[in-house]
Amino acid sequence: MENFNYKAVKGVTPPPNLTPCLTFRVFDKFFKNKYNSNIMNYKSDFTLAEVAEPQHNIRHWSKGFTLAEVLITLGIIGVVAALTIPTLVAKYQERVTITKVVKIYGVLSNAYKLYVAENNTAPLYADDIVNNLKVHKICKNTYDGCADNNYKTINGGKISFGKDDSWLTSVNYAVLQTGEVLRYNAQYKLSCTSNNGSGILKNTCGEIAVDINGNQGPNIGGEDVFYFYITSNGMFPFGSKDETRYPFTNCRTNGVACSAWVIENRNLDYTKCDDLSWDGKLTCK
Repeated sequence: MENFNYKAVKGVTPPPNLTPCLTFRVFDKFFKNKYNSNIMNYKSDFTLAEVAEPQHNIRHWSKGFTLAEVLITLGIIGVVAALTIPTLVAKYQERVTITKVVKIYGVLSNAYKLYVAENNTAPLYADDIVNNLKVHKICKNTYDGCADNNYKTINGGKISFGKDDSWLTSVNYAVLQTGEVLRYNAQYKLSCTSNNGSGILKNTCGEIAVDINGNQGPNIGGEDVFYFYITSNGMFPFGSKDETRYPFTNCRTNGVACSAWVIENRNLDYTKCDDLSWDGKLTCK
């Protein structure tokens, strides 16, 4: 092999760390392996002094992240996650609640319609509806064994459900196979003469309250506990625009007038702001 002649290149002197026996072919082979190129076409402005740099220095040219850079990046990702994940989780949980409320309303309505189809008359007792549901367990005249004992309103007051149920001696609690807990009056015949508003609410017969997620919490009226009327024409949610007994304006304080809002407007914004109304704002935005 022929030694490379540095003197043949004008203005370039041999680097001190190269021996005369280092050949052009050896060096060119190194660059082909390292950069998939050769000395002459790798870089148009590559000087021979740069070419002559030892391999251990050339390694510093390789791309990569330092530990500090990785830690900074992870820190930024953590901050962004901390700011966004709680919001995403809250939105997801709200959608789950809305879906459950709409679902149980449909389940109760279907049970009502099934009784009417089989008996050619409206239900005479709340039991007539419950008996058409898939029930796992019934607790008669007590919540113990079916419902939790601590239920509140959105504002922290007491709600007539569980231990604080003011009608405890005359109501039953039932656990459905899908996990919901129902509260209903099983002892009184449905007269369907109560006038609680206009339209379908002129002939209300009774009521059924539902804890949509059983005893998992938060056990708050309007968040996981919702109320529905039994009327002479079907089931109907509490707190509708036509309601006079429990208008939506009392949703946050009494915990029972929120059901119609969720079904109609598909949001739980009343838990976030207190200036919503059927004739005004329908969301907090």
